[in-house]
Amino acid sequence: MEITPSRTRFLAICINFAMYTFGNCFVITGAYLFHSISWRWVVLWTAVPCIILSFILPFMEESPKYLVVTNKPQGALRVIAKMARWNRVDLDVVRIAELRTAAVTARGDIRGMFVRK
Repeated sequence: MEITPSRTRFLAICINFAMYTFGNCFVITGAYLFHSISWRWVVLWTAVPCIILSFILPFMEESPKYLVVTNKPQGALRVIAKMARWNRVDLDVVRIAELRTAAVTARGDIRGMFVRK
């Protein structure tokens, strides 16, 4: 969510939570469809998304903010450069340096989640 623009972040969060709801419906549907076979088929059917994700996850990039906070700025620049290429945007290295300073110095708390900036 940290790379989602603030104007669309609420929508992205809502979609994310909707996926949990659809996932639960997926499990319930599987239990209904396989109720006469065996509980093992229900477990197998609902494990398929996890199995697929376990093969995809090693190829996913870490978030740039995490890389900056863990003092890996070159990795963050690499990920941001890749995102810029995908989005056909010019990479502004000066802005990235400002983001690094802000990410390292900023510490949030639970109250900060409810303050509009």
